[in-house]
Amino acid sequence: CCYIRVNTNHSFCKWAETNNIPLLSKKVSQHINLSLHLFKYNTLLSYHKWNDAHKESKDVLNQVLELSKTSFNHNRFRADNHFSEHVIESIYSNWVVNEVKSGQANLYYIISNNKVVAFFLYRENISPLKKFKIGFVYLIASSADYTEKKYASNLLNYVFNIAKDVNTHYVIANTESKTISALSFFKKNNFIERAYLNEYHLWN
Repeated sequence: CCYIRVNTNHSFCKWAETNNIPLLSKKVSQHINLSLHLFKYNTLLSYHKWNDAHKESKDVLNQVLELSKTSFNHNRFRADNHFSEHVIESIYSNWVVNEVKSGQANLYYIISNNKVVAFFLYRENISPLKKFKIGFVYLIASSADYTEKKYASNLLNYVFNIAKDVNTHYVIANTESKTISALSFFKKNNFIERAYLNEYHLWN
């Protein structure tokens, strides 16, 4: 299987339609210019950065995996009948664990009543230019039991303050177009929609 993600106006999209290659997912690409905003967060909350050396690290990661499940309701794998539900869950759980343990992404989270109530999987820089830093949002989620607490927004602002301190210019987030709540969240947090992306699988 070959995975392809292209801008919606790319010529490949017309070719795929003509050749009956199904469109599996549409994503909205958004960004925020960190220099244009002040990021306020609740300083009374308990913010943490995941560290494999901490004795509770395995439990934290398991809680994060549980919280992340709803983030994959509209992903491209679920639209492809080559993948079973079991395989899809395995792909995503292994992906999250590998990103965190390899150090490719940083895992930030909030603890309340000894429980992970929100997390943010964030890559510090995806820019190919040494003097230009672009952060990337992999995942951000919070417990449905605490929506009124705005844990996700506070965690986002907490991390963006850290990003500004290391001179990050922009942060990008790609969101499934069907995930209205996520799109609304990023819009409320000053992200601007910039591009629309189509995702395909080519099977041999």
